[in-house]
Parts: sequence; structure tokens; C-alpha cells
Amino acid sequence: MTETDFATAIKTEAYDAAVVDAIQLLRNPPGAKPRPELVRLSDWFLSLPESDQQMVADAVRLGALGAAFGVLAMLDGVRVWENSQKGDLRILSSDGTDLNPNHDLHDRFRYAIDSEL
Repeated sequence: MTETDFATAIKTEAYDAAVVDAIQLLRNPPGAKPRPELVRLSDWFLSLPESDQQMVADAVRLGALGAAFGVLAMLDGVRVWENSQKGDLRILSSDGTDLNPNHDLHDRFRYAIDSEL
């Protein structure tokens, strides 16, 4: 796995999955007795016109993007996270490959997002 592979995996397995899962929850809360707050959100979401539902999906996308980008920026050491200081982490695959030698996972993730637009 390369650093680009890792950033792309974050995009597909975290960002994309979070967006799909959130919208799925809004469309169809799971379980025999879903949490009341989820049912309330679902009822509201389903009452919206399709164009407004799309706007909600876009807002969910923005939130997921910000969260994933922020975590990767923290891992890259370009966003403060430890006692108001930037961290210095290494991400190693099981075979010992450094998955972040250039500290640019947040940039690679953003490229993966932008390349779909």
C-alpha cells in the first residue's frame, strides 16, 4: 500500500461510507424500534422536497469532508492536536512501509475528492 492508496482508502472507506450511511439512516432508520431522535430527523428529511433532500446530502458531504480532512491534517502534523502543538506521527503498514513519508495525506485525500468532481 502506498500513501496515495491509503488516502484513497480513507476517501472510499471513511468519507464515502459516512455520507452513504448518514443518508441511508435519514431515509430508513434501522431496527424494530429506532432511536427517537433518528426517527424525528428521518421524518423531517423525508418531508422535504427532493431538491432540499439533495441540499441536506450536500451538507452531510461537507461535514464528512471536513472531518476526514481534519483527521488527515492532524496525522500529517499540519493541524494542532496535542496540547495545542502539532503532532509528529508515523503511519506504518503491516510490512513496515511508511504510509505518510511526505506528510501530505490531507492533500492526497483532497485530490481524490476533487478528481471526482
